[in-house]
Amino acid sequence: TLTLVGIDEYNIRGSSPVTVRLETGAGNDYFVGFNRASATGPNRFNDEGDNMVNIIQVNGNNGESYSQSYLRALLSQGQSYAISNFGGTGK
Repeated sequence: TLTLVGIDEYNIRGSSPVTVRLETGAGNDYFVGFNRASATGPNRFNDEGDNMVNIIQVNGNNGESYSQSYLRALLSQGQSYAISNFGGTGK
């Protein structure tokens, strides 16, 4: 179990991460984050995914520099998302 916090909670997060990177070993990594809705914080003008877990896939560069990214899922509590062929494993 992991507790994700929103970017607006960065200064009070303790050991909870804002973003988790899932390295595939294949150059197209995934990033998982929580998009906390906030009336005054950096997400105040957000239009999509408020109070949801966001799963983003980046193609190329292992997510370490500019590359094309794709929103793969917006998840509410109790939902899940399966990454097919993770890291080229065929699973």
